[in-house]
Amino acid sequence: MLFRSVVTLNEADGTSFTFVSADSLTLTAAGDITDTASASISVVGNADLSVTNTGTQSILLGDGAATLNVGSFTVSAFDVTVTEDDTTTFTATNTVAGALTVTSAGNVTVTGNNTVTGNATVDASGTADFSGTNTFSANLGVTATSTTTFAGTASVAGNLTVTTSGPIVDAAATDLTVTGDAVLNAGSSAITLGGATDTTTFGTLAVTGGAVTIAEDDATVLNGVSATSLDLTSAGTITDGSTTTITVSGLAKLNAGANDITIGDDDTVNFGSVDITGGVVTLTEDSDVSIEQLTASSLDLTAAGNITDTNTASITVTNNASLAVTTSATQDITLGDGSATLNADSFTVTGNDVALTEATATSLVGTNSITGNLTVDSAGAVDLSGSTTVGGNAQVTAVGTITDATGTSLAVTGDAVLDAGANTITLGGDVGDITHFGTLNV
Repeated sequence: MLFRSVVTLNEADGTSFTFVSADSLTLTAAGDITDTASASISVVGNADLSVTNTGTQSILLGDGAATLNVGSFTVSAFDVTVTEDDTTTFTATNTVAGALTVTSAGNVTVTGNNTVTGNATVDASGTADFSGTNTFSANLGVTATSTTTFAGTASVAGNLTVTTSGPIVDAAATDLTVTGDAVLNAGSSAITLGGATDTTTFGTLAVTGGAVTIAEDDATVLNGVSATSLDLTSAGTITDGSTTTITVSGLAKLNAGANDITIGDDDTVNFGSVDITGGVVTLTEDSDVSIEQLTASSLDLTAAGNITDTNTASITVTNNASLAVTTSATQDITLGDGSATLNADSFTVTGNDVALTEATATSLVGTNSITGNLTVDSAGAVDLSGSTTVGGNAQVTAVGTITDATGTSLAVTGDAVLDAGANTITLGGDVGDITHFGTLNV
């Protein structure tokens, strides 16, 4: 039993507490530091607990019916297990050569300079705050009923798992590095990590939250997304893992700069709408696609529904834009109408009704399969090259010439209406051209 203002102990064996009431406690033990099942430990200030052999000797406090209330901890041991009946704080320099397990009836604050070699588990009935310099050589698991905040430097060599009932955020100038999988679940709360002054990298990333905003300073691999909105900026490519499920009920904003984006190749992907910036962009969506903004060097877009844009969309593709729906008998492609702006070097399309309103010259290349009607309204010339089959009618309007390349196949089952104004229309005149219209109106 210890009952004193300032307590300092050096024990030549292990230590087992039954009762402590002190303003501060400093203990060095040559064995494990534990308490009895009914112990009562109260330290107003800091409890500095260390063992002489951190390779085998551990600290286990507050389990069972024991009562533990400490202002803050500074620990050095093999395994450290703390179950506290109030808020829990680790401060100064903490060294855990084995596993760290913290269960708190209040907030958990881990600050100072901390090293955990084994797995670390933090369970807070409140907030979980990590600041200072934290090095986790294995996995870190965090459960909190309120906000989880990262500040300073946090390095996780294994996997990071955070499950909260509140937001997951970081402070300015935070360095958060996860070598393995980062699985972040904020329920319906926001997740906001990374930014101009931060350094944020993950091996892979899976997120569940409301509004999710992440800026990663490396390539991003998504292993799952469930969010009301997603704003993801990556300093490298953006891809997804195999058989991943990605669901964003609102806007999904993906920005890889000039790097490639490949999402949905063998996965389940559903976005409310998309805003995409990348190099070579390959997107396969299992529902309708609605584009709010898109900038890419090339685009390969496949949808299990209609492909459309919003009224004020801006779409720019430096090279070819390949647009395809999975059920061409019923699913349509409509881009560039209203106040939207559409610019692509060329298009390859597969769909039912296809309508392209382009702010510059328009070119169809490759194999184009239109089950229904084709409508092209171009602010420049129109080039109908490759192989284009239209099951219904074709309406082509150009502020320039309407032409095709040598060897073009153009077949329109229904009515073909070609309007080039005062400009020339030249179709089917080259060797190897195959041109067929049900009826023709020029």
